[in-house]
Amino acid sequence: GAENTAVGVGALDVNTASYNTAMGVDAGGANTSGTGNVFMGNAAGGATTTGACNTAVGKDTLTANTTASFITAFGARALQSNTTGATNTALGYVSLRTNVTGCQNTAVGYSSLGSNTTGNSNTAVGCAALESNTTAEKGVAVGFRAGDAITTGAYNTAIGAGALPVTTTGANNTGVGREALFRNTTGAANTALGVLSGNTITTGDCIVMLGYRAIPSGGDAQYQMVLGAGDGNDDFPGIGNNSITIGKRTHYISNTFTSNATWAHSSDKRYKKNIQENTIGLNFINDLRTVN
Repeated sequence: GAENTAVGVGALDVNTASYNTAMGVDAGGANTSGTGNVFMGNAAGGATTTGACNTAVGKDTLTANTTASFITAFGARALQSNTTGATNTALGYVSLRTNVTGCQNTAVGYSSLGSNTTGNSNTAVGCAALESNTTAEKGVAVGFRAGDAITTGAYNTAIGAGALPVTTTGANNTGVGREALFRNTTGAANTALGVLSGNTITTGDCIVMLGYRAIPSGGDAQYQMVLGAGDGNDDFPGIGNNSITIGKRTHYISNTFTSNATWAHSSDKRYKKNIQENTIGLNFINDLRTVN
């Protein structure tokens, strides 16, 4: 092996390949034919045998990796359990720590994707983002604790601090905004855009919420669309399943699209001004025609 640099007891101990750099006790200690690796830290890359073009910086980073290549791990215990999962990137203490065979994952932040084992193609940016994810794939979480309870729910997108924080197995959800879909657990195919939008959904499916504190009529709602905004600490709710509501908390239009095509306007005495009594008289009442 040519052009190698080894500093520390046991570093690159059995190496026969070229262009490797190892610094630390037992760093790259098992490497035989892997080329272009950089291992810095106690036991960093210690089990790698044939994996190539890996970079591991920090104590116990990438310690179990054997044959996987194109991995970047920065931070103590980052990708610690990885064996054959390739093309992963972990930046942060214990990020992707339990990943074994999952590939093409990117974790940036303390404990991000920390429980992932076999899930592929996930992206987590932020402290504890997607922290509980184990086998789910193609999830995206950006923000403090975004999507941190997701275990097997796949294809979820959580952007914003606390977005989708308690979702576990629900899939195909999109929550954008601080604490969007805050209470959703197993609900699927929901879309919430706005701070605290959809924050009452728990098990409901196929709901679209757009606006500050826009919420459906119940936690288990189905097929509701709400476009508008609440105010202060008050939500702007939908009117029921299979409906669309547009406006704001005090004034809105709505329609139940499975039963009619007529829009209804909100009418509430609390929000009206200049109300006057109107005495229409007995003659008007006598002229009314009732039918069965």
